[in-house]
Amino acid sequence: MANKVKNSNKKVLNEQSEKRIELVGKFIGNAKLKIILDIGVNNLALSDTINAKKVLKLDIVKEANPDLICDLNRDRIPLNNEEVDIVIAGEVMEHLNNPYRTAREFHRVLKRKGILIVTVPNVCSFVNRIKMLFGQLPAYCSIAWDSEHQQDPEKHQNDFNLKSICEVLTVSGFDIEDITSNGIVTHSKILLTKCPPSLGEVLIIKAKKN
Repeated sequence: MANKVKNSNKKVLNEQSEKRIELVGKFIGNAKLKIILDIGVNNLALSDTINAKKVLKLDIVKEANPDLICDLNRDRIPLNNEEVDIVIAGEVMEHLNNPYRTAREFHRVLKRKGILIVTVPNVCSFVNRIKMLFGQLPAYCSIAWDSEHQQDPEKHQNDFNLKSICEVLTVSGFDIEDITSNGIVTHSKILLTKCPPSLGEVLIIKAKKN
């Protein structure tokens, strides 16, 4: 896993990634007969430890060797309607110009009662609330970029808290089934794994196509 994480603080990201993978796996459960679409696999594929019938990996970055190459800001997902059982979107929604449009695409490719797992950085995490009190911008938040230059897919276009990401999903045709987070991270350590999801560093949401 370590060679997939591109950050100066590799230990913390490895701990966070392991926790995310664990929680996503619990949300999915038995997937032996399921087809999974895993989106945003350049740095970390959350489906790597899941035993599924078939896993399709999608990314905008060719070097990640995905099964499907797609720019979600411009293109439709290159799959037929109701083709997959589970969609995993790990740290994807914050990079999109129109997350509502992409959530509707998730809805389109999912089979009836299909499952969507979304993870997003929480702009209102416990640590970010402290940062704001001291006049600092939240970690991972969207910042201004020069629109005259090509858009960087690594930059964040949107910020989410628990309420706002749930709104995107419910408006797009999903019922929220479960919510958790990877815990509170501070001083280069995962301080607390059990906390209200609204305070966690990364929100992890399970939703069902309605």
